[in-house]
Amino acid sequence: MEEFLNLVVGGIVAGGLYAILAAGVVLTYQTSGIFNFAHGAVAFATAYLFVQLNVTAGIPIIPAAIIAILVFAPLLGFVLDRVIYRRLTYASVAVKIVVPVGLLIAVPGICLFVADRLNVWFHLGIAGIEELFLIPGLGPSPKQTWTVGTILLDSNQVAVFAAAVVTAVGLWVLLRRTRLGLRMRAVVDRRGLAALRGIDPDRTSATSWMLGSFLAGLAGVLLAPIFTLNTPVFTTVVLISTPAVVFARFRSIPLALAGGLLIGVIQNLVVGYAHFADNITGFSTSVPFFLLFLLLFVFAVDRSRRAGTQIDDDPPAPSYGEEPKRRKLIVWTGWSVIILGYALFFADDYWQSLIIRGLALSVVLLSFTVVTGIGGMVSLAQAAFVTAAGITAGWVASHHWPFLVALVLGTLVATAMGVVVSLPARRLGGLPLALATLALAYICQNLFFQLRGVSRNDVGGWVLSPPKLGPVDLADSRSMIIFLAIVLGIVVLLVRNLIRSSSGRAMAALRATEPGTVTIGVSAARTKTAVFALSAAIAGFGGVLLAVSSGRVTHLDYPVETGLFWLATIVVFGVRRPGAAVIAGLGAAVSPELLSHVAQTSYLPQVLSGLAAINLAQNPDGILALTAQQRFERRRRREERALRARAAAAAPAVASPGTADAAGPAAA
Repeated sequence: MEEFLNLVVGGIVAGGLYAILAAGVVLTYQTSGIFNFAHGAVAFATAYLFVQLNVTAGIPIIPAAIIAILVFAPLLGFVLDRVIYRRLTYASVAVKIVVPVGLLIAVPGICLFVADRLNVWFHLGIAGIEELFLIPGLGPSPKQTWTVGTILLDSNQVAVFAAAVVTAVGLWVLLRRTRLGLRMRAVVDRRGLAALRGIDPDRTSATSWMLGSFLAGLAGVLLAPIFTLNTPVFTTVVLISTPAVVFARFRSIPLALAGGLLIGVIQNLVVGYAHFADNITGFSTSVPFFLLFLLLFVFAVDRSRRAGTQIDDDPPAPSYGEEPKRRKLIVWTGWSVIILGYALFFADDYWQSLIIRGLALSVVLLSFTVVTGIGGMVSLAQAAFVTAAGITAGWVASHHWPFLVALVLGTLVATAMGVVVSLPARRLGGLPLALATLALAYICQNLFFQLRGVSRNDVGGWVLSPPKLGPVDLADSRSMIIFLAIVLGIVVLLVRNLIRSSSGRAMAALRATEPGTVTIGVSAARTKTAVFALSAAIAGFGGVLLAVSSGRVTHLDYPVETGLFWLATIVVFGVRRPGAAVIAGLGAAVSPELLSHVAQTSYLPQVLSGLAAINLAQNPDGILALTAQQRFERRRRREERALRARAAAAAPAVASPGTADAAGPAAA
C-alpha cells in the first residue's frame, strides 16, 4: 500500500505538469485549429528568462516569476499569433504542422542566440545553459521536504499540484462564467456565425494564444527545477502530455486537465508494477506513446458523414502558369554541372563529405514528396524508417553479405514498417494521423531500437563501409559523389513519373476527396498503404546511403526530432516539388558550415528556422513556388512595357492624313 501511494503521488505531480501543458494546447487548438508543437519551446523560453532573471540578474523569485510568466509569456503568444499563426487559418494540414515545428526549433535557438550575442557585444556575463545547475522553482530555494506518513514530498512538487488545481478552477471559471469564455466557445463552434454576431475572431484568437502561452510559461517554470533546463526535455514532456489532449478530443479543457493527471498516475503505476519490463530498456518512456496511439483510435476517429465534402483541398492553380520545360532543363542542368564540378575538382575532403551527405539526404527527403506532397498525409516517422534501414544494412554487412543485399534488405525492412504505419491511415487523417505516426516513431526509438541486438551499444554501432561496385570503389569521395548523383537523378525521375502516372493521379484524387474517389473505384485503403510503403522504401533506401556515407550507423543517429526538422526543411522549399527535396537536402548538409563563417555561434541555423516559418506562413506553397511567381510577374511586366512601346510607336501611323481623310466621310 505504501508503494502504491508513493506511485500515485509521484504520478499526480507529473500529471499536474501534463495537465497544465495539455490545457494550453487544447485552448489554442480550439480557437485556431493549430496543434501547437511549439508549446514546449514557449515553456523553455519562459523558464530560461525566469532563471536568468533570478540567477544572473539577482531578482527575487516572485518578481522574476511575474515578469517571465505574466508579462513575457503572454506577450510572446501575442507576437506569434499576429506574425505567424493568424495567417494559417486556411492553410493545409502539413503547413499547420510544419510552422509550429519550425518555431519549436527556432524559439529556444533565438533565446540562446540573443544571450550569446549580448555576452559578446556588451559583456553582460549571462550564464550559459550548460552552467545552470541549481535551478530555482516557485517554492522556497533551496527546496524544502516533508514526510506525510510514508510519502515524501518537496516544495517543488507541492507547487506543481497547487498550480494544477488553480489552473483547473481558473479555466473553468473563465470559460463558463465570463463573457470572454463565451466568445471563445462561440468562435470554436461557429467562427463565421460568431463574427456575424459582432465577435472579433482575431482578437479572441489572440487572447487564446496569450492565455495558452501563459500556461506554457507556468508549466516551464515548474518543470525546470524538477527535470532540467534542456530543450529536448521540454519538447518530450509536451509530447507526453499529448494523450491528455486526445482524451479531451482536442476540445474539452476539463477533460484535458483530468487526462493529464490520469496519464501521470497510469505511467507511474505501469512502471512500478510491470516488473516483467524491468530489463527492457526504454519501456517506461514508451508508455505515454502507447497510450497516445490507443487513444487516437478511440477518440480521434472522424465518424461524421463525409460524403460530398473535401478533406484536404488541392492548392489553387498557379496564376503564373507552367514554366517552359526547356527553361527548367537549362536551369537544373546548369546548377548540377556547377555543384558537381566544384565537388569533383575543387572541393577538399571535408566539403566533399558534406556534399555526399547532402545527396544521400536528398533521397530521404523525396519520401516526404511522396507521402505529403502527392498523398496529402503527414508522416512524422520518416526518421524511424531511416534508422531501421541503416541498422538492418549494418547487421547484414556484419555477416559479410554483399552490399547490394544489405541495400535491398534495409529497404525491405523500411517498406514493411511503412505498411505497418499505414494502418492508422485507414481510420485516421490529418492531425490524428500525424500524431499516430509520431507515437509509432517514438515507440521505435525508445523501445525497439534500444534492444541489445539492435542497438549494439558494446561496439558503438554497426559498421557499413563504402563498398566496391565492380571496378568502382565508393570509398573514393569522387566516385561516391558520382554514384549518389546518378542514384538521386533516377529517384527524382521516378517520383516525377509517379506524379504524372495514373497511380499518382489516384493518390492526388484521394487527397482531395476520399468519398468521391472511392465512388469511381479507387480503393482508399490500398492507395494509402501504397503511398506509405513507397515513401518508407525511399526513406529506407536513402537511410542505407546515409549510413554508407558515414561509415557506421547507431540507433541515436536520427532521432524523431531530426525527422521533424527534415519535414520542416522540405515544406519550406515546397513539398510538392521533387526539386525541392534536392535543394533542401544539400542545404541542410552544407548550411551549418556556411553559417559558421557568418557568425561564430551554433544557434544561427535555429534562428533561420524561425524566419523560414514566418515565410512559410505567408507562402504555404514554398520558396520554389514563390520564386516562380516572382519570375512570372517580372516577365509579365516586361511584356506589358513592350506592348506599350509598340503601341506608342504605332500611334503616328494611326493618326496619318490618309487615315483621317478616309475616316472623315465615314463619320459624316
